Amino acid sequence: VIPPEAPTLTDALVCTASGVGDPDGEDVTVGYEWDIDGVPAGTTTELSSGYAKGDSVTCRVAATDASDATTTASASVTIGNTRPNVSDIALTPAALYTNDTLTATPTVSDADSDPVTVTYAFSVNGDVVQDGPIHTLSGVLHFDKHDTVSVEVTADDGDGIDTRTSDTLTVRNTLPTAADISIIAGGDVCPAGWEVMADG
Repeated sequence: VIPPEAPTLTDALVCTASGVGDPDGEDVTVGYEWDIDGVPAGTTTELSSGYAKGDSVTCRVAATDASDATTTASASVTIGNTRPNVSDIALTPAALYTNDTLTATPTVSDADSDPVTVTYAFSVNGDVVQDGPIHTLSGVLHFDKHDTVSVEVTADDGDGIDTRTSDTLTVRNTLPTAADISIIAGGDVCPAGWEVMADG
């Protein structure tokens, strides 16, 4: 038996032989041999490296008694897919205002080195407003002051997916635009288009 039954690249494999004995009461020595796609890979009860997605790993057990009589058995497993991993999502800017463009930058990995497709589902006030491959969201189109904004990132390697939801940002109040103010010295000042006459 080789647990786990559906191993991936990150799993260690353990070969377990049960029911070993000798009808004559002789001592029995048990030996282990591993191979990966037919290539010898180890002689202990555990194998933890050397295989990749799609490989066939076989453990062969030989039980030999004191009379040098040997019985063998084997078990095999196929290494399956390791799903991708979305470990983090960075949102910028962290201080979000009405007309900003929010950018999501996820940290995505795949232990099998499979190509990964990443999609972004942006939500405003809990409702999805944009879903697809675009990692930015326009505030001009989608959010305003006091709205809450988040994104769920999905990574898909074709055989498995992983999802992660970002922290939620609240859109801040934008300060009003300051008026242009100027100070002019002197009393003989007229509005534009007027002229100062000699008599005042």
